[in-house]
Amino acid sequence: MTPRSILAGSLCLLGCLAGTARAVEVQPTRLEMTLPADQPTEGELEVTNHGGVPVEVRVQSAPYRHFQAGLHIPSAQDWFLFKPEKFLLAPGVTSNVRFTVTPPANVAADSAGEYLAAILVDELPAPLPVFEGPASGNALAIHHSEGAPMPAKEPETALPEPPAERTGKVTIVPRFALPVYFQIEGKERVGVELTNLTVEDERPIPDPNLGIPATETPQRLRLEVTLRSTGTVHVRPDGTFAILQADGGFVQGGRLGRAFPLLPTATLTIPAWTALPGTGSYRLIVTVDAEDIHGERLGELLQKEISFTVSESGAVTPS
Repeated sequence: MTPRSILAGSLCLLGCLAGTARAVEVQPTRLEMTLPADQPTEGELEVTNHGGVPVEVRVQSAPYRHFQAGLHIPSAQDWFLFKPEKFLLAPGVTSNVRFTVTPPANVAADSAGEYLAAILVDELPAPLPVFEGPASGNALAIHHSEGAPMPAKEPETALPEPPAERTGKVTIVPRFALPVYFQIEGKERVGVELTNLTVEDERPIPDPNLGIPATETPQRLRLEVTLRSTGTVHVRPDGTFAILQADGGFVQGGRLGRAFPLLPTATLTIPAWTALPGTGSYRLIVTVDAEDIHGERLGELLQKEISFTVSESGAVTPS
């Protein structure tokens, strides 16, 4: 294959991929609701097509994905009924998808305060050609999805015959996933404990592509806050940290990074970084708050303190 043929094929591939860029926007971006256990609840999503062509949209429920081993939160995946489940959305148009959520009968008797799921909104692709390997070593056949072959074109260079098992197609489906948190009326209880606080020095890995050697990569201070949920529903924690001199003088401070939701019975570690202070003895004080789905904060702030020293070499030692 000549360089011109390779370039043409590359441009074609880029054009195909560009056509799969997500055009659909969904509001809200997450769903947090308090439900009665004994009756259905209704709601709706707004789906907008920001692209320049019509798109077929499919809405369905799915499991909530979390990555903490041993954590089990009951699922609400099967509680949904969507109307419509599939529809064609014109360019620039916003459509409402109504849903009904019906908790099963056992929810009223269960002790769980929260159930999780996800809503998937897919842009279904239009039928595309399927590119298949040649039947012989000298021709490349292009078949439409319906199976009607287009006339074969003799390539400039004979192509090797690929194994039959490699023949097929690749479909790219842009997907918008909304996390879903359903809390059951009368069973919501918020509880958080600040269980651990650590501090250490850290030298970021240098990037040779930027020409930064290890000797010029500045050290920094890394702290980690560990929280444990003692409640029946999730919260979204945040907080601040302050570094003081041993005699109490303020050195520096900052905010903890935005964290994932702290799910019921789960533990969550929140890291934060700041400049490494000079040689000396210090106190690190962390203050944590959290917010529930109604925007209400914890009744009492959580706080923890540790002391540490920084040596002349920049080594941090908790004390």
